[in-house]
Amino acid sequence: MMNRTSRSIPCLLVFTSGVLSFYPGFNASLSVEAFSCPSPSLILRHHISRDTSHLIRCNKSRSQDGTRSAPPCRSMQRGTANMASRGDNRTQPPKNVLSKITRLAPLWTAIAAVTGLLRSQTIGPSLGSLPAVSNSLSVLMLAMGLTTSPRDIGTALSTYRPVIALNFLCCFIMMPLLAFAVSAALGCSREIRYGTVLLGCVGGGQASNLFALLAGGDVSLSVVCTLSTTAIGAFVTPILVGGLLGESVAIDGLAVLKSTTSLVLAPLFGGIVFGGLFPKLTQRVPCAAFGILATMVLVAGGAANSASSLLGYSAWRSAAACSILLPLAGGSLALLMACMLGMDEPSKRTLAVEVLSKSPTVAYVLALKHFNTATASVPSAGMISLAILGALVASIWSLPIFNASSSSTTHATQEENH
Repeated sequence: MMNRTSRSIPCLLVFTSGVLSFYPGFNASLSVEAFSCPSPSLILRHHISRDTSHLIRCNKSRSQDGTRSAPPCRSMQRGTANMASRGDNRTQPPKNVLSKITRLAPLWTAIAAVTGLLRSQTIGPSLGSLPAVSNSLSVLMLAMGLTTSPRDIGTALSTYRPVIALNFLCCFIMMPLLAFAVSAALGCSREIRYGTVLLGCVGGGQASNLFALLAGGDVSLSVVCTLSTTAIGAFVTPILVGGLLGESVAIDGLAVLKSTTSLVLAPLFGGIVFGGLFPKLTQRVPCAAFGILATMVLVAGGAANSASSLLGYSAWRSAAACSILLPLAGGSLALLMACMLGMDEPSKRTLAVEVLSKSPTVAYVLALKHFNTATASVPSAGMISLAILGALVASIWSLPIFNASSSSTTHATQEENH
């Protein structure tokens, strides 16, 4: 009986030690010293050293005072990660839903454009009215202002001057020449060629700031690039159009600056100031979602207003082809130059989006004022194609496959911090 008891005790203790080995606070040496029977202790030392080897490896880096300086063992890490992921799934569904919605920006933009074209008589007087367009543009710029800060704007002006200069050259030298080359290569008529050149000579569009945000670019740099080309374009665009087309185009530079100040600068800097005063509240605002909604209103209203000049013209296919090929060629060449110059990834994406996104509204107004409806068909098509292309490029760049390197770098940094 005594022999059975002496044999069962070690077995029971070994089983207990195996169970306790799953708890991080269990200490094998203390459990061995608690037994006074010499023969079971020898047996226990053998079993405990074998069953708790992974625990000893995890606790190998304990310091003298018993504090843990190494991360928990892998089984605990997996469990913690699973609980954290379950907790994130419970607490973060709105962000996940908004992320999926913003990635579908090309779909929402296309739906807005098609709806505006098919229901132009209904949408034109409402979403296409001047108050609706002005308010939507202000909402878009306010949302973009909330995503940046005065410090970011100052950094963009001081650090990224080469990018700003290259954007200026692409916008007012490369794009006008590309517009002339694309229209000539397609054998377009005189009106389509004029409309394409007009689209290539105007400054950047305000929707480029939203596309830069969705694409993982530098929003502050995008804002600076857009504002600079918009302000300078009021004086440079007439010179370019006169030189390339031999036509005199008059643009009221002071009126353009006044409109830019009230519709773009005021809400933009209002968002920047509000974000600086209330940063925690600003982080809760879904700026990208509001930007997409505002862009949808602008696209639907613009498509409705330009439906007659686009669909009523027999050569609308040529107009659509020019409005698509021009931004694709310009954005691709800008991205190629950025890669050759060794720019960082956010600057590359920002430059490509800025060169791709022109201001078709300005070109549309100039075409109707100084040319004819056929010339305005290219900017009309650009109101739709530029918005869809910009949203599509931004959505593709937001996919995890194009952000794997940055994600792995962030993960590695977090592991080193732990």
